[in-house]
Amino acid sequence: MVADARVWMEQRLAERFSLAELSVAMGRSPRQLQYSFLQEVGHSPMAEAKRLRLRRLRALLQDRAWSQRSVAELMAASGLIASGVTAADYRRWCGERPRDTRRRG
Repeated sequence: MVADARVWMEQRLAERFSLAELSVAMGRSPRQLQYSFLQEVGHSPMAEAKRLRLRRLRALLQDRAWSQRSVAELMAASGLIASGVTAADYRRWCGERPRDTRRRG
């Protein structure tokens, strides 16, 4: 179920979705999803969605085809809100700022 939920989320990263929408799509209750994610990956489904979005942002920052887009545009394309909080989350996850990743890209 967790693998299927990841695929569903990856196909919708640029969209906003809720745990309720994910649970309907998976045919499970929100509680079942929460429990399954905690058991398999150690965090909630929505934390996994954020991780997937941050991973997508990193890929876009490193992709030369997206180099003319601003970091804020790339955040939006990844389903993230362009803000200092997102940049801080990215830095915690990657160990560097989004613009540093882009420069090294």
